[in-house]
Amino acid sequence: EPGKDQGREVTSERQPEARREYLPDERQAVVQKFSVEGHDGYFVVGLYPDGRPGELFIHTAKLGSTVSGFADAWAMAVSLLLQSGVPVSKIADMFSGTRFEPFGRTTDPEIPTCSSIIDLACAWMEMRFVK
Repeated sequence: EPGKDQGREVTSERQPEARREYLPDERQAVVQKFSVEGHDGYFVVGLYPDGRPGELFIHTAKLGSTVSGFADAWAMAVSLLLQSGVPVSKIADMFSGTRFEPFGRTTDPEIPTCSSIIDLACAWMEMRFVK
């Protein structure tokens, strides 16, 4: 029967749309080199004119690899979260501790170990952008 889903009424109540704040075409950025157990790369964070982070790119040395593809996809999702007003601290709370290879020692003296590139990105962004 239409309108029913396993005995429950299905409603078409609309969810409020997220408001996305785009960055200007020309913007400042912060670039941070990283290395996790010999896997090198860069975090690139595009900034709004007021200094807030608005996008994240993760460039890894092994282009075309699974890690590189996953990092690209995750960074796009984080960029959308940032542009939708989700604070860096909430993003870090959600993804810190994510564990997959490469993990282990880093070259960052303030973040000597990480459980993944995502874990490192969260720790670095929190350190850099959360006051």
